[in-house]
Amino acid sequence: MASDPNWTVRQPNPQYPPPLPRSRELGLGFVVMFSFLVSLIGAGLLLLVLDVVRGDARKNASHEPVTVPELTDLTFADARAKALDLGIALHVVGARPEGSLDAAPLLDQSILPGSVVARWTVVEAHLVAPTPPPAVVAVAATPVAPRFAAEPDPDGGPAPGETAAAPAEEVGVPSVVGLKVPAASRALKAAGLAVGEISEVPAEGDDVVVGSVVSQEPASGALLAAGGAVALRVARGKASVEVPSTARLPASEARARLDEAGLKARVLERFSPSVPKGHVILTKPAAGSEVEPGAWVEVYVAE
Repeated sequence: MASDPNWTVRQPNPQYPPPLPRSRELGLGFVVMFSFLVSLIGAGLLLLVLDVVRGDARKNASHEPVTVPELTDLTFADARAKALDLGIALHVVGARPEGSLDAAPLLDQSILPGSVVARWTVVEAHLVAPTPPPAVVAVAATPVAPRFAAEPDPDGGPAPGETAAAPAEEVGVPSVVGLKVPAASRALKAAGLAVGEISEVPAEGDDVVVGSVVSQEPASGALLAAGGAVALRVARGKASVEVPSTARLPASEARARLDEAGLKARVLERFSPSVPKGHVILTKPAAGSEVEPGAWVEVYVAE
């Protein structure tokens, strides 16, 4: 056959393999999509497990007991920051002072320092109410004619041309009745006064707290020179016993410790996610409190 110059035979190019069949392309696409879905599901399960682990860690941390710190003498802002760092809720009760609340110092706290309590337990506190400074009235000076010689006043007053000594500044005496001596001392110091003689008197009445101020001299509302002393009379009670620390001890050992201290234990069961079963969660009154000999102490044990 004669050769046609316009017709050639196309030979296969070894550099370009023949295309895959349609069925194999679909199979590879399915494998790629399936692998992608498996990766997504695996990543989602991993994130879910991590979230559960973090949630359990936060839950366990939220039930761990904390130790109440010393918050008195701190400003409200510093005490609140310190309490939040430890996981304690600080609430202010009673009258609030005028002006900046953050700068007011704490007068007392409802739970003694060193007590072991559950996380986010509420600690109540009173603030020291600063005594407002006395009003100053401006008096216009009367001009005095100059004299060649100053003649003394026969009544003992200053000679003409001389200035009389300014009277001492007076402040109002705050009420400290019902406060313990340390708290009363802080209140008087905040008012610009000092603690004078402290005497003990028998505690009369069931509502009188041993160690608290039952009367003061001068009385509340009186005017006293700045830096003056206020005498205190403090209630004296029977001999007291300090409640021993029994936190996280077995109930039997806690009962033995209270018995050695001359106190009686009333065991109550409560749920606790962090304290082992049969061990002490806390006591009321708290450890370190002063009570009368033979008093009952409630011992809360994990059920």
